[in-house]
Amino acid sequence: MISTYIRHKNSAEAIKLFEEMVSDGMVADEFTYSSVFKAFSNVGLLREGRKAHGRLVVSGLKMSNVFVASALVDMYSKFGKMKDARIVSDQILDKDVVLMSALIVGYSQNGENVEALEVFSHMIKDGIRANDFTFSSVLTACGNLGDINKGKQIHVLVIKSGFEFAVASRTALLTLYSKGGLLDDSLKVFDGFVNANVVTWTALITGLVQNGKEESALSIFCQMIRNSIFPNAFTFSTVLSACSMHALVKEGRQIHGLVLRMGLDRNSFVGAALVDMYGKCGIIDDARSVFDDLGYLNVVAVNSMIYGYAQNGYGAEAVKLFDRLQELRIKPDNGTLVSVLSACGNAGLLEEGRRIFSSMEDNPQIEMSRDHYGCMVDLLGRAGKLKEAETLVNQVKYPDVVLWRTLLSSCRIHGKVEMAERVMNRIVELEPGDEGAHTLMTNVYASKENWNEVTKRKVIMKKMKLKKNIPAMSWIEI
Repeated sequence: MISTYIRHKNSAEAIKLFEEMVSDGMVADEFTYSSVFKAFSNVGLLREGRKAHGRLVVSGLKMSNVFVASALVDMYSKFGKMKDARIVSDQILDKDVVLMSALIVGYSQNGENVEALEVFSHMIKDGIRANDFTFSSVLTACGNLGDINKGKQIHVLVIKSGFEFAVASRTALLTLYSKGGLLDDSLKVFDGFVNANVVTWTALITGLVQNGKEESALSIFCQMIRNSIFPNAFTFSTVLSACSMHALVKEGRQIHGLVLRMGLDRNSFVGAALVDMYGKCGIIDDARSVFDDLGYLNVVAVNSMIYGYAQNGYGAEAVKLFDRLQELRIKPDNGTLVSVLSACGNAGLLEEGRRIFSSMEDNPQIEMSRDHYGCMVDLLGRAGKLKEAETLVNQVKYPDVVLWRTLLSSCRIHGKVEMAERVMNRIVELEPGDEGAHTLMTNVYASKENWNEVTKRKVIMKKMKLKKNIPAMSWIEI
């Protein structure tokens, strides 16, 4: 009965039944525990899972049972308790592929990719034959580490083991090559699929977007629809990000229509992607409309909305939404803080920016970054508070070129030659060949019609073989 509840995604009832069973004095066996451990991880009850583990030990059941151990490793892994998972695994003398795969999956999902590869290596040396899920997890670990050579070695092993056409392994291979920028290899792997599922299609689309092939990604998405493969939330969020990168509002609206027809408009991932897409296309009213219709707000959706406001000059609205975060019980992250400070800078909201920045400095839970200082320096510079901006840069322990260049840009706007020369000297100490800084300094002299210095600066740039940066580009859609 407990197993049936879990299979039908009703873990809460499974746990309730287990507790009734224990209170009635009935002794659970290995199969009971292996089922209920999964229920605890599904519901997120670590403390109760530990209690059940303790009850298992006290009951005298053998911890050497690989079936139970695999369930325990899986439970602790899902809670991120990899030390506990490893302790359980080490107690088992006769390890099997299920146990080792559970440990590898745990390490991979918790970002401990080196450990996942080490476990896999020991597993192969011990003569344990890997299965499709083992290979997919260890290939994912290679992709996370960016270790393409190791991934290729495991690819050979996949072929030798007969899992070349298994869906999980093949999808992981596709993702691995995409992350490594080997799109041709990724496409070859995809072409080998007989019946690619939505996960595989989404992996290919994601790889193309990550490698700057947004138009190809949208083309593949259209093929996916024509093949009657229904997109999921992750597919939609990926293709919407492709639209936002190229400001393809027409395609974005069509995808929004698909989202509505499939009933995913209130999904947090899709909603955040829609807000981001409309914001980057400059249609801020539609972005806010989608934002207001979201059933559940998280920091990703809020960040997308604040960023949209920032990029389109709606500084007051960005600050207003930021001030509501405590009411919404959403903790701002680095992206939130950078976006709201950028919004203040773009709209010239000096006092609001000072207030937010001061509250960040006073909050010990916030680790101030160069991005935060860069936004504040930009805000102060635009407002003509250059001395205050320079003082702020000097407060940073190790100010980088970007931070000094931001201040130099403000010097150009306000024609502060003396400060610009001082800032330029600091930039040259850090990175003598910074093209942007040399160009800015040339413009500072030009704004004051100091043509002798302009000529000297151009001679220096020519000797260093520096070229003036291309500031932007335009394109049309055919």
